Amino acid sequence: MTTKYFKLHIILLLLAMLLFWGCNSNRDSENFTQTPSERIVQAKSELRNILTNSKDGWKMIYFTKDSEFGGYTHLMSFTPDGKVTMASDFNEDALTASASDYELQSSYAPNLVFTTKNKIHLLSDSNNSPGSQAGAGYKGDFEFVYQKTDEKGNIIFRTARSNTMIIFTKATADDWANLPKNLNTENNVFSPDPDNTPYFSLIQIKNGDKVSNYTFSYSQIKRFLTLDKQSATDAFNVKYGVGFKENSIVLSPAMKIGNEEVSELVYDPVAKKYIGKTAQGDVSLNFTSVPPNTDIFMGKEIVNGLSLTNAYISPYSMQDAIAMTNLGSKTISAVKNTGSYTYTLNQVTFYFNYMENGQKINKIVYQLNIGNITHYVDIALGANNTVVLTDKNWVPDFVTTHPDFAPLMTLDKYLTDPKGLYLKRENYTVIYSNPIISLKAASSLAIKSGAFGMSTYNLNP
Repeated sequence: MTTKYFKLHIILLLLAMLLFWGCNSNRDSENFTQTPSERIVQAKSELRNILTNSKDGWKMIYFTKDSEFGGYTHLMSFTPDGKVTMASDFNEDALTASASDYELQSSYAPNLVFTTKNKIHLLSDSNNSPGSQAGAGYKGDFEFVYQKTDEKGNIIFRTARSNTMIIFTKATADDWANLPKNLNTENNVFSPDPDNTPYFSLIQIKNGDKVSNYTFSYSQIKRFLTLDKQSATDAFNVKYGVGFKENSIVLSPAMKIGNEEVSELVYDPVAKKYIGKTAQGDVSLNFTSVPPNTDIFMGKEIVNGLSLTNAYISPYSMQDAIAMTNLGSKTISAVKNTGSYTYTLNQVTFYFNYMENGQKINKIVYQLNIGNITHYVDIALGANNTVVLTDKNWVPDFVTTHPDFAPLMTLDKYLTDPKGLYLKRENYTVIYSNPIISLKAASSLAIKSGAFGMSTYNLNP
């Protein structure tokens, strides 16, 4: 019996060897004569030739982690002597190309390593962290493991640290010349003309006859877009990294529409908006003055007792919510006077459902460089889940009629809009772990001007 099984084992082994030889009969015999080290040296030489033979270099949109960050375009031109010239749309400074060193190092495959500092290191530097990500940077890498060159001539890499796929495509002279337009696209999309654009930003999805509108938060410092769910049970993916081209928006991961995907919204000059089309429908970026989903606002929470204290607006925090507050800092800066009371406004702080002297109160504190001015208010729920603030008293009270404080009264009139304030907890943080809260008066939804972003402390139920 043992001999029978032994013979069967030998037969199966011989068959496996024959199949292996048959499947590899077309391989270059050189593969069998080279050592592993020699094959790595050859692969490095081939990769160096590919990198250096592209006339205008290479382009990649690097999404370091598309569940947290957007994509950053890098243009790179390599020379055989280990030099690389690089530019990026990470910020305006990075648009200026600079030279550094690279190496092709060895492991199980050639590794492209950027060995001296350049734009790519902006995404891996722990000192260059987007606010609440302090110490983590943008989770980028500067060592790419070569995988292959595809049939289109693209170079496929995997990052050494996170195994993220990276694709190099051949760059053109226009790519280098038009790189600054990527930043223009971002501004046009998320900070359009504030005096001629409605306040609410929407991603509209058409799938056959079904139309869905999602409001969203956009963090410019992270290039990250988060759609507001239409219901708590909404299973649709709402988180996307965002990258930019001269006339389009790139989404990662791709947005699924039925059984199709949309990864790029291209500007349509006729419709005057960014659209990604499929056979079943399309995805577009739209603006409206009508709130599509009032459940996303905080009115009921606040009126029902949410303790919102130390929620503040200042010229220094406008970067926290720049997509929603493009003129917020200018509005705050305009509150100043050079008369008998010379002052500037440093910060506006809201206290809702705040315990003061044993009583629950609501107030707006205007922090001037000459001292604080406090407006005590009552709160009530307005239409569409807004918060309506009505006057109780001022401390000191003479400011309401003194001509030097007219600029301050103009701002207060905005904040005590009789139609109420839309307060929305955004889906991102910047400096602190507490969320940004956007604020907009209901009477001014036809324009984006004057919207504010508030940093928050002590956001408790």
